Amino acid sequence: MKNIAFTILTLLLLISCKDNAKNTSETTSKSETEVQIKYPSDVIPFMEKWKILLGDGTHVDDLVNYHKDGFFYVENDGTTDWVVYKTPNSGITSRTSSNTRTELGEKAHWIPETGGKLTGTLKVQHVSTTGDATKASSYSVVIGQIHSDEGHENEPLKIYYKKFPGHTKGSVFWNYEINTEGDNIGRFDYSTAVWGHDFSVVGTDATTYPEEPKDGIALGEEFTYEVNVYKGIM
Repeated sequence: MKNIAFTILTLLLLISCKDNAKNTSETTSKSETEVQIKYPSDVIPFMEKWKILLGDGTHVDDLVNYHKDGFFYVENDGTTDWVVYKTPNSGITSRTSSNTRTELGEKAHWIPETGGKLTGTLKVQHVSTTGDATKASSYSVVIGQIHSDEGHENEPLKIYYKKFPGHTKGSVFWNYEINTEGDNIGRFDYSTAVWGHDFSVVGTDATTYPEEPKDGIALGEEFTYEVNVYKGIM
């Protein structure tokens, strides 16, 4: 059986491990005039288990005491330190996707029977405001993912945030990819709404949007997800 790995895929996303008591920073000198640098690894204590692909095409395997302005850094909202993942719509894409990403990927691979857990506490600050309202992926960003080489290279889980222009509330939903070998249907996603709409709710034409979800999530609103894979069951 081939391996399965967790990845985090984001456009502009703030993630914080609030139960982390560690609060360290590194200075370039002992001078009081020096600016203190706080790294994502100061906020997320297990950063040595991850690697990253940035929206400028940079690959980095050692994320301890690493940051990059404009893509991967720490920002404080007045009460909490958050790790920011950011990439422009025009950013560089990888060989396996047409979408730009600043993406954490777990170094270790494991099989579903071994199991694992993926959690995130986050605030989406921005999604694209340009696109075609009839295309399900427009105005959305993937905020969590489990990727697998198993099952014809399916992505068994993608967690999305999506907000149409002019709406206050957006939707959070998860997709399960179906990609059966030998059929004539091709790859498609089975979508389940958590807050707001699922992947299937689109506009009637390129510039006409569906009704705003009443139970959605706004930009800048904090929420948490947890995915548990246990003995092959997700």
